[in-house]
Amino acid sequence: MKKNYFLIGCLVFPILAVIAFFIGLNRPISKTTYVKPVKTNSWLEISPTGIVSDYDEVEYGFMGKTNSVEEICSKIRDAAYDKNIKGIYIEPTFAQIGMAGINEISEAIKFFKQTGKPVLAHLEMQSQKDYLLCAMADTIAMEPASSAGLFLDGVQANITFYKNLLDKLGLKINIIRSGEFKGYGETYSRTSLSPETYGNIKQLLSNRYELLITDIAKQRNLTTEQVKAVFEQRPDFIVSAAYAKDKGLIDYELGKDDFFKKFNLTKKQLLSLSEYNPPAKTNNSKSKIAVCYLQGGILFSAQYQDGITADKAQKMIDEIEQDKNIKAVVLRVNSPGGSALESELIYRKLEHLKDKIPIVVSMSGVAASGGYYISAVSDYIVADPYTVTGSIGVIQLLPDASGLSKKIGLNNQTISFGKYAGAMNFMNTPSQELINSFQRNSENVYSEFKHRVAKYRKIDYDSLENIAGGRVWSAEDALNNHLIDQIGTLDNAVMKAAELANIKSYQTVILPQKKLYWEILFEQLNNRKLAKAFDLTIDTLSVMFLKQMESIFKPYSVLCLMPFNLE
Repeated sequence: MKKNYFLIGCLVFPILAVIAFFIGLNRPISKTTYVKPVKTNSWLEISPTGIVSDYDEVEYGFMGKTNSVEEICSKIRDAAYDKNIKGIYIEPTFAQIGMAGINEISEAIKFFKQTGKPVLAHLEMQSQKDYLLCAMADTIAMEPASSAGLFLDGVQANITFYKNLLDKLGLKINIIRSGEFKGYGETYSRTSLSPETYGNIKQLLSNRYELLITDIAKQRNLTTEQVKAVFEQRPDFIVSAAYAKDKGLIDYELGKDDFFKKFNLTKKQLLSLSEYNPPAKTNNSKSKIAVCYLQGGILFSAQYQDGITADKAQKMIDEIEQDKNIKAVVLRVNSPGGSALESELIYRKLEHLKDKIPIVVSMSGVAASGGYYISAVSDYIVADPYTVTGSIGVIQLLPDASGLSKKIGLNNQTISFGKYAGAMNFMNTPSQELINSFQRNSENVYSEFKHRVAKYRKIDYDSLENIAGGRVWSAEDALNNHLIDQIGTLDNAVMKAAELANIKSYQTVILPQKKLYWEILFEQLNNRKLAKAFDLTIDTLSVMFLKQMESIFKPYSVLCLMPFNLE
C-alpha cells in the first residue's frame, strides 16, 4: 500500500506543479521589493561580488542578484541627502567590474563625501578592483592575519593562440581582414601577435597602467613613484596588511570587529543596497533625458541583457519617440562590436533619431569596432578615462576542415552547379577566388565604416586611415585623434545632452525598462508549446553545439569586432 501511495504521489505532484505553473503564467506579476525601513544612524553597505554589469535589464527578485553600477551609483547619491544614512561602509569581494564602472562609483562617492558624511572600508582577502573601490574611502583598514592579503597584479592582456592546436586537428582558419592592425583572428592564424597588433596593444596597456597608478596615488595622497614602487618592487605577490600600512595603501591593521569598535559601528547599522529604499525624490520638471544602455556584443539576435540588436535598439527608439517630453538621448555604450550588418542597421536607426533630438554617447569600458560604429553617429562623444575605443576595421573568418576530415577518415565528394556552390561547406578548402571575393566584400564594408565615421566625426576620409586600420585607442589618444570629444563620466554626458537640448531643468529616464526574470520566462513560454520549452533531445543538443561553434569562429560573417578582451 505504501508503494502505491508513493507511485500516486509521483504522478500527482508533477501534475499539480504544471497546473500551478500555468496559473502563474496568467497571474499578474508583482514587482515587490523586499526592503528594510531605514533607521536612524544607518550605514549604507556597498559589498559587490561577482559580475557587476553597467545596468541590469533583468530583476531576479527573490532569486537574488548583483547590484549594477547604475543602481549602486543611484543609491549612493540618494543616500547623500538621506538624514537616516550616517555613512557608507565598503567591503567588496572579488567584484568583477569594469574600470569604467569603478570610475562611475568613484564619482558617486565623491558626491556623497561633499555632504561631510564618512566613508569607511575594510579589506580581508581582496582583488585589485576591490582595492580600487575601497581606495575611495576616507579610512581603510585591513585584516592583519597572515592568511589575509591583497592582490595587486597591475595591467595585462593574456592572449591564447590556437594555431598549433588547430594544425594538429587538421583545421585551418582563413583570416580576411581590412586594416593592418585588426588583430581579431590572429589567435587562430598565428602563434604570437603580429608586430603591428603587439605595438598597438602594448601602447594601450601602458596608458591604462599609468592611469591606474595615478588614480591610486590621488586617492591615497601618495606620489606616483610611491605607488609604482609597490607594483614593481615589492618582494611578495600577496600584499600583507603590514606592508600595505607601511606603503600608505591603508590606514589601520585591524580585524573587522576591532575596526567596527574603533568607529562605533555595529553590524545592525549596516543596510545593504538591496535593502535600502531611498526617500522619494520630487522633480516637477516635464523635460526628460533618456539614458539608454547598449551593452554586450552586437548580434543578429539576442535576449535580455546578452547583447545589442537592431530590434532592441528600435524598441528603445519607439519609447523615446512616443514620449514627447524626452528632449535628448544619452547612449551608454559598452560593446566590443560584432556583426557589421547589425551595426549598420543600428547606425541608421540612430541617424533617423538624431534628426529629431540630440544624441550624446557616454562610452563605458569598451566602445570599439561595432561599438564605435554605432557611437560615431552621435552629436557628441564622452569617453570614460578607462575606455578602449576605435578598432575601425573589418574581419572575416573562413574555416577549412578538409584536413580534419582526412585525419579521421572522412571522404567528401561535392556535386555542384554554380560558380560558388559549396562555398559555405567547411569540408571544402576555399578556393583563392572565393577568398579574393570575401576580401573585396570586406574592403567594401571597411570603406563604408570609414565613410560613416568621416561624415559625423568631420575627419577627412583619406587621412582617417592613419587612425583607423583596426587600431585600438585609449580615451586620451582617442581625444587627440578626434575620435571622441571629451573624457568624462556619464553625468558629463547627461549635462552635455541637456545643453544641446537647451534645457536646464530635467529628469532622467533609464532604458530599456527593467523586467522581472519570471516575466521574461513566462513571455518566452507563452510563445511556444510547453513540450518544446522543456525539450532537450539529442537533436537539440547538436544544434546547441553547432551554435556554440559558430559563436566562437563566426564563420563567413563580416565582423566589426574588438580584437581582444582587455577588461
